[in-house]
Amino acid sequence: ICSLSTNKRPAMRLLYFLLLHVLVAVFLPSVDAASPISFTAGRNQIVAKRHLRTETRSGYDGGYANTEERGVPVAAVEQLASMNPYKAKLAKKAFKLLNLHKRKGFIMGTPELKTWSNLMLKLDDTNSKGSMVAIMTRYYGDDALARYIQSAKVSPSVGKLATDLQTAQFAQWARRGETAKSIKQMLRNSPDRLSSWRDDQVVNAFTAFLTKKNNR
Repeated sequence: ICSLSTNKRPAMRLLYFLLLHVLVAVFLPSVDAASPISFTAGRNQIVAKRHLRTETRSGYDGGYANTEERGVPVAAVEQLASMNPYKAKLAKKAFKLLNLHKRKGFIMGTPELKTWSNLMLKLDDTNSKGSMVAIMTRYYGDDALARYIQSAKVSPSVGKLATDLQTAQFAQWARRGETAKSIKQMLRNSPDRLSSWRDDQVVNAFTAFLTKKNNR
C-alpha cells in the first residue's frame, strides 16, 4: 500500500471501505429483514434498507433511473448465477450503495462506476464485465444500457470500459438468440429522445459482433 501514488490512495481507500461495508451489509447475522442498516463514515452516511417486500418506486424522473428492478432476460440471470452466490450478493449490494441504480444517462464517466468496476474485478476475475452488464440490465434495461455504453465508447477515459461492456452485452444477446433485426425493433419500441443515429450504431456494432462470431 505504501508504494501507491498519492492520487491512487483515496480511490483504494474508498474501494476497501466500500468492500468492508458491503461485507457487513450482506453477512451481518440476525438482522431483522424489515429494519434498516446504517453505516456512517465521517460526514458521509450510507443507508442500506432491507425489505421483505419489493418496494414500488417512481420511474425515470429528474435524472434518476427507475430503482425497481426491471424484468431480467434469461441470459443476464444465467450470467449472474455463474458467480459465487455470496460474491453476487456483494456485487449487487455495492451497486446500490454507490447509488448506481438511481442514475440516468451519465453513468459511464462517474467515479462511482469506476469504483464498482474495480470491485467487480476482485469479485469476478473470469468475466467481471459480463456480471456488471447482468446487474446493470436489471435497473436500466437492455435498451437504455446499450445507449449509455454506445455513447461512452468515444470517451478517452472510459472508452475501453464501454467497449468491454458492450462486448459482454452483445454476448448475452447472442446467447439468447437475438438478431440485428430484433435489437433494432427493441430500440424502436422504446425510442430515445435523442437522435436515432446512436441506435443505428448499436445495431451496426451488434451486426459486426455476430458476423465475427459466426466466422470463427
